[in-house]
Amino acid sequence: MRVSGCTHAAVARLMMLVLAAALCLASCDPVPKSSQEEILVALLVAEGGDATGLDVEYRNAAELVRRDVARQGGITTPRGQAALRVEVITHGPGVEDGLRAMRRALASGAAAIIGGATSSQALPMAALAEELRTPFISPGATTPQLTSGRHYVYRTPYSDAFQAQALARLCRGQRAARAAVLYDQTIVYSSTLATDFQQAFAAQGGQRPALAGYLAAEKDSKTLLRQLLLTRPQVLFLPVYHTAAPRLVRQARALGFQGLLVGPDGWDLLQARDLDGMVGARFLVPWHPGGPQSEASRGFMERYVSSFGHQPSSVAALVYDAFGLLFRAAGQAQSMDPQALAAALMETREYAGVAGLGRYVSGTPERDAQILEITHKGIRFAGTLRSAVPGRAPGVGPKLGGGLR
Repeated sequence: MRVSGCTHAAVARLMMLVLAAALCLASCDPVPKSSQEEILVALLVAEGGDATGLDVEYRNAAELVRRDVARQGGITTPRGQAALRVEVITHGPGVEDGLRAMRRALASGAAAIIGGATSSQALPMAALAEELRTPFISPGATTPQLTSGRHYVYRTPYSDAFQAQALARLCRGQRAARAAVLYDQTIVYSSTLATDFQQAFAAQGGQRPALAGYLAAEKDSKTLLRQLLLTRPQVLFLPVYHTAAPRLVRQARALGFQGLLVGPDGWDLLQARDLDGMVGARFLVPWHPGGPQSEASRGFMERYVSSFGHQPSSVAALVYDAFGLLFRAAGQAQSMDPQALAAALMETREYAGVAGLGRYVSGTPERDAQILEITHKGIRFAGTLRSAVPGRAPGVGPKLGGGLR
């Protein structure tokens, strides 16, 4: 077939154009990526031991945060909307497990770290965060020492100092004059609450409670319980986690104790299978779906149930609020530098999250406590113990029946 000269020229021009386009693609800069600022948050998730069940609440709350931030187009900062990236780091229940996870989080370059499910784990984490000047927010640690004298450490629950006072008020409100305490002497949370409650109960006019400590490995505490019951207590306080509470309650009932059994927020993750033999016991939590709700908490519950098929615990609410507290600081900080975030966090005086209003003093919020009661039908909301915030006297919500004899 014969090709004309004109056709040859057209083909040559076409080849030159193709070559030029290829050279341009090879030499031109790639399409620029989004310049949106990113906030990296490390979430430390404990698994097993006394933290059993907490991992689900932590993950669910973080996932809900991620969805809410995406729906809102990012986190509002003085420089515009910032994207959120959460690095989830799981670890075992031991103190060293938590420290290894903390070091990994610090090495990741995270702007802030959320974690410390228990006081025992959170205390060394907090010391490391303070040393390396990285904001650390605990949704679970209640020991007063966590934030004392520190500038980079915060929490979303109340402290054991308030919780002990509130529990003593609950017991004294039931006209209990005598109390006893059985605690796990190997756990910071348990031993701190035991001594704080002893002091608070006596300061509020009751007899100084008898204390007995057991070791975590001991599964039979009946000998110690018998000794405590010789003091004829009207209240038995068990400052332990949900993993130990059912066993101790049943042992106390088996020995004939008929008085009021009370527990702290560590009982929060009790399951329906745990409640046999625990009817009548009461405990405190910072927040509960059946308690007083704000518009924010109602929306949180609706989205949580829609996403995960069950009601959130106070653990989930406090994890969600830990992110919210951090985002509020990000909205005021001049950069996402950890020290700038810490400075903004230190200026926080109030934060109204899904778990209610917290008035912050030195990294710890004063907030109300919700009273829960175990019944034959499950766990029900039974009242509110108000915190001693400015302009409002501490008090008790709905009465819980008659006094103790």
